[in-house]
Amino acid sequence: MFNFRLFRLCILLSAILMSSQSWAEEEPRVNKSQILDFGELLGLPGSCHLDVATKELTDFGGNLCPFSDQRYGEPARYIVVADPGSQIEFRIISYSNLIEGLSYTPEGVYEVSGLPDVPIIINQFQTIDGGATGIIHIVIGGTLTTSSAQSFNSSFLIEIEDGISFEAVP
Repeated sequence: MFNFRLFRLCILLSAILMSSQSWAEEEPRVNKSQILDFGELLGLPGSCHLDVATKELTDFGGNLCPFSDQRYGEPARYIVVADPGSQIEFRIISYSNLIEGLSYTPEGVYEVSGLPDVPIIINQFQTIDGGATGIIHIVIGGTLTTSSAQSFNSSFLIEIEDGISFEAVP
């Protein structure tokens, strides 16, 4: 009889613990897997573009990245984990610092397994379907521009977490 009561107590406690867990949807979270890396550039006024698909750096005018041969950088990579099937509203903004003479215009895609890639539209809200897994990969390159000289042969690493905002759509 005592063992039966202990068994019922264990079942009751298990049921209480399970029902007390939050079954509400979790807030999406972001993990950085790769920082945006333009590599070592000359640092003179000009523009340099990092292509997301090829990782190729291209001179967009001026003397920031005048290369005689092909050069490559690393696009930023972020992973957003949300509930499967959820809709996530994103906004990725550009960066400008007139005092330092730097500006950065992101370019990239949202990737979700089993769904077509969605191009990022800068400074606008976009709703992205999390698909069956709820995992959204964000791959970001873009254009770095300097209007004034920077340190010669500077490495340009850009952390853009502050430029990414997101939330689950109710």
